[in-house]
Amino acid sequence: MIAFSDTILDLSDTIPQKVELHLFEERRGKLSYMGEKVMKPGFIQFYFSQPIKTLRIESNISTDKDFYYFNATKDTVNYWYSAYSEKKARMFLVANDTLKDSVRITLQNITVDSIVRNRRLALTPDFQLVKSITSAPNKENINTQELFKPLKISFTYPITGINASKAFHLYADSVKKDLPVKFSIDSPGKQVLIFDFPKTESTNYTLEIPDSAFQDLFGTWNTAFKYKFKTTSKDNYGNLNVILKSAHPEKNFVVKIIDVSSDVVIAEIHISNEAEKKLLVENVPAGTYKVIAIDDANNNGVWDTGNFKEKIQPERIITFKDTYTLKGGWDLDIEVHL
Repeated sequence: MIAFSDTILDLSDTIPQKVELHLFEERRGKLSYMGEKVMKPGFIQFYFSQPIKTLRIESNISTDKDFYYFNATKDTVNYWYSAYSEKKARMFLVANDTLKDSVRITLQNITVDSIVRNRRLALTPDFQLVKSITSAPNKENINTQELFKPLKISFTYPITGINASKAFHLYADSVKKDLPVKFSIDSPGKQVLIFDFPKTESTNYTLEIPDSAFQDLFGTWNTAFKYKFKTTSKDNYGNLNVILKSAHPEKNFVVKIIDVSSDVVIAEIHISNEAEKKLLVENVPAGTYKVIAIDDANNNGVWDTGNFKEKIQPERIITFKDTYTLKGGWDLDIEVHL
């Protein structure tokens, strides 16, 4: 990481000077291919020196089931392919219609016979049954579910098919009556099922998925499983009354409210050409929060790095010292001066 001053410092001045430098990591000047990593059978990551917009992949293992998606910074490509039994791949990559690279990759693979006969290779959720300290049988784990968020189940491989004749069951343990529920496959990775249904606080639920309800990229079907969870109480949540006041209404800012314990952004607010903006953020888990703001000079909604050669400073990130503790069942006022 580097930082530089864009003004001359007068070292003969007897008054102590405060010099503020903004650290940043430069993007490489030229787009280049940085390599790849085989993560597991059917999954490869490709790395580039800069964010890219488009990628075309031609390969001897390509099928119409294959797909790819970018990570958050757009410089890593996650590529899923269905030819799980192949040991080697020849690939021709074209990024942004300009950068062209040919690569040969040794793959992790699964034999066709293994995936057909071995039920352990069937599609499974990524949660595990809890083992006791003794050698007693596995026990079902009661998971905690946020009251105001949909239930999400993550799977080992992308889901590409659904058996409509197989019905799953979701019910409160006290009633055991099926609840109306909508489910969808989360994009872009297709590995997460989202179940949305009316939830009651502090209630135990069970989700039952039958055998062969969902099919993965390799053509294998899931094994039957149960997922038990309990919703949190309403008393665990509060509301944030956010007031943003800008001394520079001509500027653009992206303000983020971040959970201190998990570093997760729970709210992102854009303010542009406004001296003041008010926002109510409802049903926020009790906890401690901090605020940062990006001085979004080019108004593209994200932080942009700098460039030493072109004497471009990175966009300024304002980190406020105050933290805010929200108690369950309370409203908390947060006033931020930009």
